Amino acid sequence: MLDALLIAVLSAGAAYLGVLFAYRKKERLLLESKANERRFRELTALSADWFWETDAEHRIVWISGGAPVATFFGQISTYGRHFWEIPQIEVEPRSLEAHRERLQNQLPFFDLEIARTDERGARQIHIISGQSRFDAQGRFAGYRGVGRDITEIALARERIASLAYSDPLTGLANRTSLSPALEQAVERARRRGAKLAGVFMDLDGFKQINDAHGHDIGDGLLIDVARRLRTVLRASDFVARLGGDEFFVVIEEVHDVPAVDGIARKLLSELLEPYELAGGKRAQITASLGVSVFPDDAGDAQTLMKHADMAMYAAKEAGKNSYRFYLVEPVSEATYERTNPRAA
Repeated sequence: MLDALLIAVLSAGAAYLGVLFAYRKKERLLLESKANERRFRELTALSADWFWETDAEHRIVWISGGAPVATFFGQISTYGRHFWEIPQIEVEPRSLEAHRERLQNQLPFFDLEIARTDERGARQIHIISGQSRFDAQGRFAGYRGVGRDITEIALARERIASLAYSDPLTGLANRTSLSPALEQAVERARRRGAKLAGVFMDLDGFKQINDAHGHDIGDGLLIDVARRLRTVLRASDFVARLGGDEFFVVIEEVHDVPAVDGIARKLLSELLEPYELAGGKRAQITASLGVSVFPDDAGDAQTLMKHADMAMYAAKEAGKNSYRFYLVEPVSEATYERTNPRAA
């Protein structure tokens, strides 16, 4: 009888100890979990990364990330919305189309750029990447992912692109960017059944001013020329500096040739105004302009540019400070090939 009682007591004690150990283990795990959660929150607050989850309909149900989230989204409500439905958030249309296709197929996605311009006009750019998640029954439950602030990287990328496609002196487009821009303009005109004009411009007498007063004075004059071109032309007109004292202008939506005639006259008049140089000196230069019209004078971008160049040479031959249309007094092909180093 005593043995049975002892066994019962020992069994009860063992059971109690088992419950106690299990409780302590759960308590320890809970404390560790809270500690890990605290670490996660602290690290998140220090990181440029933020974290999010969506439901099966791709609506945001959770975002965490401290400063990066607060800075990017501000007071904007995000919950219950798709990322692309959040007010003021921009997503490039082609990227969004590809993104939606991946969501439809429940595939992971990486580095989708989302952007926002805040109340001060400052632009912020983040990327999000996500992985699909499933519940215990294997049903699609939404996405879980990470976001990251890449504003500085994106701005640096834009600056590099700007340097590659812009003239560093005048801020105009450069020769590298002219070719694709002109081809795109020609294609737009072809689709619309419209005309466009290409204007090749060369400054008369610039070399003499540059040689006499130095390159700093010459650079300042070119900057002023670029400013004057922008004053006369529409914001939608494409203007490029090809190098030296050569410029090219693309004028789209040309309704008739007399309209281009008026623009050429305005350009010559504006460029003829005296230029203020350092030391109170003034200088005056003129320009020679050549105009070629698509599709009247050329059927493609390369030919349009060549014919505008040939027309510019005709203006030079006519005494400078003038403009010529390609079909109206073009310089002969033989003369152009012989005298123009660019034609080689």
